Amino acid sequence: MRPSGRALACGAALSALLLAGCGAAQVADPDAGGDGAATPDAASSAPAAPAAPPGPARRAAAQLEVEALPGAGGGAFEGRELDPPLVTPDFALTGTDGSTFDFRRDADAPVTLLYFGYTSCPDVCPAHMAAISNALSRLPADVADDVDVLFVSVDAVNDDAEQLASYLDNFDDDFLGLTGTAEQVNAALASVGLPPTAISDAEAFPPAHPSYVLAYTDDGRGHVAYPFGTPPAAYAADIRALRTHNWTS
Repeated sequence: MRPSGRALACGAALSALLLAGCGAAQVADPDAGGDGAATPDAASSAPAAPAAPPGPARRAAAQLEVEALPGAGGGAFEGRELDPPLVTPDFALTGTDGSTFDFRRDADAPVTLLYFGYTSCPDVCPAHMAAISNALSRLPADVADDVDVLFVSVDAVNDDAEQLASYLDNFDDDFLGLTGTAEQVNAALASVGLPPTAISDAEAFPPAHPSYVLAYTDDGRGHVAYPFGTPPAAYAADIRALRTHNWTS
């Protein structure tokens, strides 16, 4: 059973950036050079890492760079439905309990909400976590229990397992934090089709990170994206729909 009390945190001003560093930002340009590789701005200091892979993961993720904006949906979901859906990520990171979490093996809930952020982010990250926590508190227990929330830290410098667990417990002690080296987290980002933003050097702080939450379902695909500013009611409505939607792709 999920706890009834959920601490909330407030977000700041709405950002139009899809990659938000709460300072430095890295914005992807899907029209730049065939494969849509990300182009860092002058302020970004993200370390070099393998580029996001070509093929379905990259093409599908390119939608997020231009379309995952507030109000961009208009379909069956409050969030932005992705067509084609994102392919199943292939990564393994360390959970805050010390165990290895392999996405393809362990992300088996009817709905998995995947997010990349860091614990000292002043606005985007706490706003998302608070909205999801609030949304789950509005749902019947059996519905809320069908949702796994994964928070992957892009700050290998500061976010150890203890720090990440303490941070997430402010929102919901069922939220699972995942950590790894910058190289491992950048590989996880690449497997989703996103540019590398995880940092391994304190001088690169603050890190950039995707500013949206990705919803995967038990078919292994990522079907809906939620930008910064998504309200709890939107999350709650979509969680109900995602649990039972009959996907054809």
